[in-house]
This record gives sequence, C-alpha cells and structure tokens, in this order.
Amino acid sequence: MSRIDDPLSSRTGAGLPISPSRRVAVRHRPGYRLPHLSLLAKFNLIFLAVFLVGLAATGFLARRWLQDGAQEQVADRARLLMRSAGAVNQYTADHIRPLLESQLRERFVPEAVPAFSRARGAGHAVQGL
Repeated sequence: MSRIDDPLSSRTGAGLPISPSRRVAVRHRPGYRLPHLSLLAKFNLIFLAVFLVGLAATGFLARRWLQDGAQEQVADRARLLMRSAGAVNQYTADHIRPLLESQLRERFVPEAVPAFSRARGAGHAVQGL
C-alpha cells in the first residue's frame, strides 16, 4: 500500500509508511454486511429468506387454485339444480297434468302447475336444513 492509499497515513504525521505490526484495525461503519456472523449463520439467513419467499408464493398459488376449484364446483352444482328443476317442470307438464285434467275442470289442483312441485320440494329441502 502506498502512502497515499494508506488510511492511517494522516495519523503518522509525515506520511511515512507504518510497519505491519503497528497497524490498527479500521472499523467499518455498520451497513449491509454482517461481519460478526459466522458463515453458517449467514447461510441459514439466506436459506430462511428463500424458504419464506417460496412459502409465500406457494400459498398464493394454492389459494388461487382452491378458489378457482370452489367456484367451478358451485357452478356445476347450480347447473345440476337448474337441469333437475327443468326436468321436474317438464315431467309435470308431460305426465302429471294430463292425469289431472278431469279434476282441473271442477277445481284447481296445485300439482298440475309445473312450478308447484319444484317449489314444494325446495321448501321441504330448506325446512330440513
């Protein structure tokens, strides 16, 4: 190290080189470096940071995947309920109403209305909950 590059040259007075045995350790200001930690501790901190980032990313993706699956399941059940309601409606109109035609001339029979059996079944299902 030359006299100009030597950080201790201003302390020696005339800028004379200092012998290696008389050099004083220069303390660094605290910053981004962790000089007091061992290599194993530094590795563990880096490993922990990578693990936490991976865990957060996995959690985000899993949450998104599960929500998409739940929405698809709800949509499938809604389609099934709509199809079954349509089938009940069609069955009532095609099979039950013709059987009740004679009674419909004398009095009103609620079972002849296609939506009645569907509403009645839904009401019983709700009461059962």
